[in-house]
Amino acid sequence: MTVQEFYRDLAERQRSKFNKAPTGRNELIMEIAEAGLRCFDENAPVCWVGFTFPTEVVLAFDYRPFYAELVPGYLASTDAAVEAIDFVERKLGNWFSCSFHRTSIGETLRDLWPRPSAVVGVSGVCDGQVTILTLGAQRHGIEPHILELPTEFSEKTVDEVEVKLWEIVKRLEKQSGKELNENKLRTVIRDANEIRRQMLRITRLRQRIPAAFHGFPAFQLMTGVQMWATPRLPQICSRIADDAEREIETKGNIEEKFRILWLGAWPAFRTDILDILEGEFAAHIVADELSIIWYDELDEENPVRSIARKWASNVLSGSNEKRARQAVQCARDFHVDGAIHLSQWGCRQTSAGVGVLREKLAEAGVPLLNLDIDCIDSRSYSPGQVKTRLQGFMEMLSEVKQ
Repeated sequence: MTVQEFYRDLAERQRSKFNKAPTGRNELIMEIAEAGLRCFDENAPVCWVGFTFPTEVVLAFDYRPFYAELVPGYLASTDAAVEAIDFVERKLGNWFSCSFHRTSIGETLRDLWPRPSAVVGVSGVCDGQVTILTLGAQRHGIEPHILELPTEFSEKTVDEVEVKLWEIVKRLEKQSGKELNENKLRTVIRDANEIRRQMLRITRLRQRIPAAFHGFPAFQLMTGVQMWATPRLPQICSRIADDAEREIETKGNIEEKFRILWLGAWPAFRTDILDILEGEFAAHIVADELSIIWYDELDEENPVRSIARKWASNVLSGSNEKRARQAVQCARDFHVDGAIHLSQWGCRQTSAGVGVLREKLAEAGVPLLNLDIDCIDSRSYSPGQVKTRLQGFMEMLSEVKQ
């Protein structure tokens, strides 16, 4: 199954689901599928986007964003991701790298991703992001535009990011043959600010004891966040919050013995992790670092500067200590009992930070379990081993709470 076929099938199924049950969750998945499918329209102005690049700029140029390193997560729910990984390993050898990127390289080499009109990304977050975006740009004969993000946040680094962002804007103007539409950018900023307000509303529902929004539906929001500022997303986020509030009224409070903070990505294929945590131990994941709103409201009157400030302060670009500080603050804000970190195979960023995260969270009284799991390649998943480790962690948390 190609990603285009996947999006078409998912869009059809979700339209049917949404018509029967017009929930925010169903609408979000439908929007993801339809947005992905639109990238395959003939002559569509598609921009391959690194997942930490300022999407607001891309949307202001009327590009359709395509996340070449995130889409493998959708394919992992089918056999298509494994097929792409097999293709890369046969062609280039069995090399140890992130399976998100191996899948994307396989689909790029087989020309199964939509043809890009532009390619933008960031350095300093993930080496693999720069590699696959550069490969895609070269294959289609265009220049990639890579934004360097700082490791620490200050007014000086905001200045630097703003200058670099304007340079990329000028290059996109030259490449697209049209100037940045500042009115469109302000509209995008307004959408982004409304999304931020709705996400903060959802955050408060997750901070509630017991949480009103948790588990897999919450993780699906993480995916939706990558579509920041699309016109339908503010409405969708509002609907998700409304649904969660209604669920409190109709279903009452859930049993919540343990509150868990999830760090890192989430396995894209079906696992029994939530079944074990929620079903056996009433342990609910109430927070995850990829859904945190870390920045202030954007400024419509000075949009590029405010976008630069937003991304200069991005915790995923920087030292492990910077990431650990946010994790500790999140653990406090959400009143968690423990944290689970997923180290994606082949990802130096997540694996290298485990020691610092464990140390800083321990100082705050929050135990951490690290799971080494490949989020994309289901062949490497060992359910028995994961279950044993989760059970041991839950037993330890039970002893701590006594």
